[in-house]
Amino acid sequence: GIVGLKTTYGRTDMEGSLCDCGTVEVVAPLAATVEDIMLVYAAMTGSSPADRICLNPLPCLRSLRSLRLGKYSEWFNDVYSTDISSKCEDALNLLEIVLPELQEMRSSHLVSIGSEELTRDTRTNLALFQSFTAAEYVAAQRLRRRMYYHMEAFKKVDVIVTPTGMTAPMIPPSSL
Repeated sequence: GIVGLKTTYGRTDMEGSLCDCGTVEVVAPLAATVEDIMLVYAAMTGSSPADRICLNPLPCLRSLRSLRLGKYSEWFNDVYSTDISSKCEDALNLLEIVLPELQEMRSSHLVSIGSEELTRDTRTNLALFQSFTAAEYVAAQRLRRRMYYHMEAFKKVDVIVTPTGMTAPMIPPSSL
């Protein structure tokens, strides 16, 4: 019943947040509609003197009609609930894109985020990162650099739409 936007790291001000997960964690909006997300996101973006990481705002879109949506089918096929992916399918005017070397990029990202300072709970849950060697980390960073070459997809689309990985439980009407 809600829409979320996973923003780019540095696009929203992190000042005052409890972020201690490096580039993995961002401050981002949740709202009832895509239009509401756009309004909240527009209010959240912009550089902040207090936040050294915060980037300059993106150019303002006059209308959602000019927004080009892209879909990467593999992510839609990798969702636990077919209800989620089918609802996302229904909401899109599909524009298929290709992301070469996606599996390698996922591995590179996994090693990169595993090297950042994480909370105690997260470190406990992600204990497997202790097995990565320095050579594997360097190789992952090289691959991560190559990943940026594949950002060419964004010359065709503005946003890659993905289904969520899980859904919130239903709230009974009696609880409202």
